[in-house]
Amino acid sequence: MPKNYPEEVKLAALELFLDNKTGDEIAITINKEFDLEVKAPTIYAWAKKDEWKSANASMTTKAKEIVQENPTHRISSLQVEHLDSYEQM
Repeated sequence: MPKNYPEEVKLAALELFLDNKTGDEIAITINKEFDLEVKAPTIYAWAKKDEWKSANASMTTKAKEIVQENPTHRISSLQVEHLDSYEQM
């Protein structure tokens, strides 16, 4: 029967996965941090089940969009965001 791990453990593993850590590196870190015995295949199973790779891909795509954004357009967007924030105060 599979073990059930707290959600905070899985979230910590996801964060490490998104930092491009290997399954072994994630398992070592999680085991130290939470005093557990999670193995790398468990990490890979979570990644597959919860589609961590697609989350990583969408984050990478969004980051690329932000980097490629026209500086003039970015300044304009920031001004609108700031004005909206001030209006809400």
